[in-house]
Amino acid sequence: MTDALNRSHIADFRVEVLNGREELRGDLRGLLSARVEENIDAENQHVGQLKIRAVDSGFPIDWIDDRVRIYKTVEDQEFLIGTLMTTWPTEYQRPTGVEVTIGLVGKVAVLERDKVDTAYSLAAGANVVDAVKALIASTGETAMAVTPSPKTLREGMVWPPATSRREIINDLLQSINYMSIHCDRQGRYIIAPWIAPADRPIAYEFREGETSIHLPTWQREADLSTVPNKFIAVSPGTDEEPALVGVATNENPNSPFSYQGRGNRWITERDTAVEAPDQTTIDAIAARRLQGFLSPTAALLVQHAFRPECLPHARVRFVSQGTDTTATIRRQVMTCGSTDLVEAEWREAIRI
Repeated sequence: MTDALNRSHIADFRVEVLNGREELRGDLRGLLSARVEENIDAENQHVGQLKIRAVDSGFPIDWIDDRVRIYKTVEDQEFLIGTLMTTWPTEYQRPTGVEVTIGLVGKVAVLERDKVDTAYSLAAGANVVDAVKALIASTGETAMAVTPSPKTLREGMVWPPATSRREIINDLLQSINYMSIHCDRQGRYIIAPWIAPADRPIAYEFREGETSIHLPTWQREADLSTVPNKFIAVSPGTDEEPALVGVATNENPNSPFSYQGRGNRWITERDTAVEAPDQTTIDAIAARRLQGFLSPTAALLVQHAFRPECLPHARVRFVSQGTDTTATIRRQVMTCGSTDLVEAEWREAIRI
């Protein structure tokens, strides 16, 4: 039950310290504040910061290897808001004593920091999801949430030395129309298909009125000048295989960016170096890329009370001051120890 979140309440927080194998070491003491930012457009989609009165956890902290789990507590309920890795602390001498600021980064940093020292290659026919799992496991990370796929590489792929495992993984995931690699709040690496925003279920409904949990002041931003209505994706052929071409168009008469809305004119974007194993996948990639150009055209900036259903990528409904729309969560900042408000940036879920 999460009814307490809809009432006036005082939120507290708790921080667990884990070792590199994510085994519990104990609770961090002397807490002052915590901040966690989730941003699906960033290279590392989770960053954060802890402030404590002193490094007095009751045990020595390994700033290189340890992780933390941050929980927001409301009355008798507790909600996990992030599992992140610690960085070296910064100490500040205050009149009231030593204050320590600890930077936090998401676990995708493990994959970015680990770069191959020789060329890395995969042969045609390799199962993409299995290859991604192996790349993650090679760093020593084992926590994953995986949606299997039978899709394989249509042709071999090679990456030069010093390429990060994150880059290799994302190239592979894009080739089968999966989401970029990221972690959930439990710290699991998510390997899952991309779903068009308008096809995602509604996770939560924000509605104005006596029970509203968002501030009445919010902002909407739009850039309509360069939105395309066609995207062409090309996967180059080989001596044995012809090229694959995927075309996505926006011909929705209700869309101002569509072929009809642009006065029966095509505005086209393209990518002629797409990796895709089959026609179905390259068609889906073209649709996803066209959808990506639509996303920046309608941004909503909203402050609201914390809700555990509001996860990155989730779709929400927003009904306020004459606006009734759905949007996906792109970025949000959660704080503990001061305001309970979440600073959120959403993108309207437009169906092409």
